[in-house]
Amino acid sequence: MEDHVISDPAAAQILGSNAWPAMVGVGSVCRRNLTGPNNLYQIIDALEEVLPAHVGLHLFGVKSTAVAKLKDRRRVASVDSMAWNYAARREAFTNRVRKTKELLCDKITAWIVRQRKMSKPSAQLALF
Repeated sequence: MEDHVISDPAAAQILGSNAWPAMVGVGSVCRRNLTGPNNLYQIIDALEEVLPAHVGLHLFGVKSTAVAKLKDRRRVASVDSMAWNYAARREAFTNRVRKTKELLCDKITAWIVRQRKMSKPSAQLALF
């Protein structure tokens, strides 16, 4: 059978096609460590073995410590994190203020700046 065809009829019906999409979302990986049993690398490796070559991965909930290390994984096209949102909620609660759009914008901007500093600009992942 061809690499680009999903052989499971139920999966093909759910996707509305028997062709693999260009990107598959994997989540939530926020509780996965980079080492140890069932780590994030093992999950990516297992997916790379079974997915067709054209399918990229978007990882939901990636820890900051993993972002820079994942930039060299060819299948990982993009990542996201809600750490910035948690930081905004925590700050608002601690200071007994509302979680405003301005606070959220400040936290996501700071998070993106930190991620970019941790990775090489020429090999950055798309951050959502």
